[in-house]
Amino acid sequence: MSPVRTALGAVAVAIPLALATPAHAADPLTAAVGFCESGNSQYICRGSVSGGITPITTRWSPAASGRCTPNRFLTVTLTATDASGATATGSAQVWCTSNQWP
Repeated sequence: MSPVRTALGAVAVAIPLALATPAHAADPLTAAVGFCESGNSQYICRGSVSGGITPITTRWSPAASGRCTPNRFLTVTLTATDASGATATGSAQVWCTSNQWP
């Protein structure tokens, strides 16, 4: 076999391997802020993320816990981003109180 034919045969075999299909998530990415409470002018929230393609990164805004201004609502947001770049957002409003923790 000529060297040109051998080289073309190697390229033809390598191309299908390079065109593998990307991974797909079985379920769409979702994010939810499920539980928040406040007391002593502070708040804490818990959230959940499901679906998507790992790895998944999360970001809280302003934060999952911290200080807050009494007698005002604070909107807390959880944003998740998966390996494909898909994003999901969940948010909740927390009523900030200066009372003792529940």
